[in-house]
Amino acid sequence: MLPAKGARPITLLIGQTLRNVRLEPATVLTFSGGSQVVIETAVEGEALLGDVVHAASVSDAGELTLAFTSGTKLLVGVDAETESWAVTGPDGLLTVCLAGGELAAWGDG
Repeated sequence: MLPAKGARPITLLIGQTLRNVRLEPATVLTFSGGSQVVIETAVEGEALLGDVVHAASVSDAGELTLAFTSGTKLLVGVDAETESWAVTGPDGLLTVCLAGGELAAWGDG
């Protein structure tokens, strides 16, 4: 599956299995390789525990899309006033979707 036109892949998540989902106070997805996705806005998706990420990308507008091998997609939108989501890696990678969809990144990934 190719990312949507203008989308930037997040290769750090590809091939990782979703191991844990925490719903409070933010939605936190923890993956087999030690990466996490922290979601602080409304999210569309289904039960994905144990599924493997097939593709992961960020649109030019800042929306995060995770596609799983089951065919399910998780779409995280952008909030105009607050940070919407963050992706962390075990080696210090941090990518944050700031208010309005602007991205900020630290580390390698």
